[in-house]
Amino acid sequence: DEECCTLVRELPPLLKGCDMVIQKFYSNSKVALKTLPKELLSKKVKFEDKEEILEEMKVLGMTWDAESDLYRYHSKYKDCSTFFEKMGFSRDQVWTKRLILKLSATVFDPLGLLCPFTIRSRSILQSLWTEKLDWDTPVPAQYQKDWSKWLNDMFVLSTIIKIPRWLNITKAKRFQIHVFCDASTKAFAACVYVRVIEEQDSSKREKVECHLVVAKARVTPVKAETVSRLELAACVIGARLGCFAARALGLNAEDNFYWTDSSNCLHWINTTANSLKTYASNRVGEIQTITQIPQWRHVDTAANPADIPT
Repeated sequence: DEECCTLVRELPPLLKGCDMVIQKFYSNSKVALKTLPKELLSKKVKFEDKEEILEEMKVLGMTWDAESDLYRYHSKYKDCSTFFEKMGFSRDQVWTKRLILKLSATVFDPLGLLCPFTIRSRSILQSLWTEKLDWDTPVPAQYQKDWSKWLNDMFVLSTIIKIPRWLNITKAKRFQIHVFCDASTKAFAACVYVRVIEEQDSSKREKVECHLVVAKARVTPVKAETVSRLELAACVIGARLGCFAARALGLNAEDNFYWTDSSNCLHWINTTANSLKTYASNRVGEIQTITQIPQWRHVDTAANPADIPT
């Protein structure tokens, strides 16, 4: 609260000197909000009976509920029926490539927190591209079915997705970054977790929390590749994401842990890049440049969270 109050007190006059007016402050710190005049507050912050009411605010494509300090996915419509009614669609709507692309792009997820869901629509679109259909040609029945299921699931997300914003990282605690990588014939992905370790005063036991920080999933190339090669591509994404997360959190990337369930990838990573064929050599070279070989470890497939989006 003290640091937040200092920021809201110093930022307005500091930016005013550059002819930049800062306003629409929104915070889960009620103490900080009380130090600001009402005209500088977001419209989502209301004062009634001397008590702040914090409505949900959109942050990075998701909704941030400052009261509970959770990220949620918020849909403009309550369910698929309401959506169809507002958009003027019929229940037996015939879907085209143009409509599917338009609606799939409405889910904005830059942190990849919804990638197990969004990767499904991208996989459908990739398959449609291979069919070489015109933009307004009705898609085949199987794609109609897959797309309708994805659309229905989109309205369920708002009831099940709740992700804590606060990673619980403080100077009094130890923390580690763990990166998981995985691939299948349809997609490859990586996800980054922060593991926060707090020592208990009353006992020697440690309290451990794990939080999802960022994730990324991509559809596999149309050109057929072996699963081992795709696993290696996932490791490249994981290495990049791990370094990115470490910089963002102010941690040392050399302390990261990287996990994959591919024994082939671990063998390649432990091999001199120059001795491998071009595909593996280029990717292993990048991995060995930004990470250390001892940081890479094996995880069982059943315990690999990156298996979910793939």
